[in-house]
Amino acid sequence: MPKRIQSFANSVLPPNCVFVGPGSKWENHSEVVENPDGTWCVKYGAVTFSHKSREEAEACAVRLYIKYLANDGSQAGQIRDSGGAALVDAAPDELRGMDLACTCELGHECHADVLLEIASWGERLDDLREILDDLFS
Repeated sequence: MPKRIQSFANSVLPPNCVFVGPGSKWENHSEVVENPDGTWCVKYGAVTFSHKSREEAEACAVRLYIKYLANDGSQAGQIRDSGGAALVDAAPDELRGMDLACTCELGHECHADVLLEIASWGERLDDLREILDDLFS
């Protein structure tokens, strides 16, 4: 069963693994950052969301990624391109059966988990689109 693994800079990935972290076409455009006062924030384009904990910030970043996939990014902040729909279309063919590598720590929320789920939908992709449309319309 496909899983998420943690990757580090210049890591050699195992066979049947796709890097979905920063710099890849699958990357999450959100950046989770710890503030000097110990609070956390999510930077998404020109928008910043403040949170009390790392867990809240990571969950926010994943929700923003889902929203990006659902509406092409046009309403999830300042990231505006048509990549979201294209990624949803490509995920089943390009990611199904593959492990996904990201720089996020294992045990923490990560957009790679969303991609694993989408990749597993395969022929039920139209059902997924309806769910995403209902969530964000």
